[in-house]
Amino acid sequence: MVCGRGMGRLRAESSSGTGIGHAARRRTPSLAVESVFGGRRRGTGPRRPARRAAATAGPSTGRGRRRGSAFALDLLSRPDPVRAEAAMIRLSNGHALDHVVSSGSLAFDGRGWPWQRAMVASGLIRPDLFTVVLKTLTRHPREGNLKLYKPWTCVRLVPGGSVNKVGLTNPGFDWWLRDVAPKLDYGRVKTVVSIFGDDDELGEMAAKLDRFPLAALEVNPSCPNTGHALGNAGQVVAGVDAVKRVSRHPVIVKVSTSQDYLAIARGLKGLAEAIALNSVPWEQVYPDGRSPLWRLEKRVGGGGGGVSGRPAQALNWRAVREIAEDGALPVIAPSVMQFDDLERVRALGARAVGYGAIHFRAPWLPTRIVKRDLARRAATPLAERQAA
Repeated sequence: MVCGRGMGRLRAESSSGTGIGHAARRRTPSLAVESVFGGRRRGTGPRRPARRAAATAGPSTGRGRRRGSAFALDLLSRPDPVRAEAAMIRLSNGHALDHVVSSGSLAFDGRGWPWQRAMVASGLIRPDLFTVVLKTLTRHPREGNLKLYKPWTCVRLVPGGSVNKVGLTNPGFDWWLRDVAPKLDYGRVKTVVSIFGDDDELGEMAAKLDRFPLAALEVNPSCPNTGHALGNAGQVVAGVDAVKRVSRHPVIVKVSTSQDYLAIARGLKGLAEAIALNSVPWEQVYPDGRSPLWRLEKRVGGGGGGVSGRPAQALNWRAVREIAEDGALPVIAPSVMQFDDLERVRALGARAVGYGAIHFRAPWLPTRIVKRDLARRAATPLAERQAA
């Protein structure tokens, strides 16, 4: 999350190769990942310098856009169109989850951060085409690491994605309830409120949200920047149970690849209606690399931050496949960075897709992807898709 002069600074640094993108390429070793189908992918040794690395640093609309996640191309040499068309999660309240804006990508109100507002007003960003998950709220105000006048201190670009140590900065649930909730157009923008806290706090917030016509609630027990140990399956299930005891809304649960996500999904069967995936802890993606946010490691949350975008695809998409194959709950795939990613994650079993880091690198691109996907579906008759 970057605004104003900070956004310009980061874009300049990334494009010139002299700022954080370049620094991350110099300091951070290549991620040695396994294909989600098993086996080490080709090309996970030392990263080739200069030209290849530079191709991954810019927005995903340019040439060389696939280099940052070449392993993703190995997942699906020929995506299955039938399985891809089966995507969509129908919640108990009738709402269909299809294209989802990940928590925080469009601020606390779904209208975007200050630097996104002009794009929303001009139609470059269309929140009404998505289910929008708002930035996670806590019962009481939380300082975290984010300062809106210099947000680049806790969010940085890395090749193909971003890393953040925001630490759930928010003005608190009461502020949102008083100043934001009454002003939202719930009929136009399908809204999900994301909450974090202990069982009592989750229950209290969920009860107060019951009067709003939300698409769903998201329970977020997996932020890597909170300073709290990530909950085990029993703790996560207890928190969601506290929500469901007081709320009529469907629940989405956001988990991490550093948790036992299969045990969590199985434990949530009958309570939650979908599983989403959070950013991946820096240490999992770059076990030997120094985070560009290392100066914040002793502040809120510890660790090197949460990695999103292409660098997170290996671990997050493997989790998508495993959760989908397990079958306990439908899964929302994260880390979509280009149109072709839709069929890749749908063929892995994802029933909906999420857009997070892409809003930071190219905030207009998710809307383009969704428009293209909707146009493709409209142009292909249902009977033809089913017979494909």
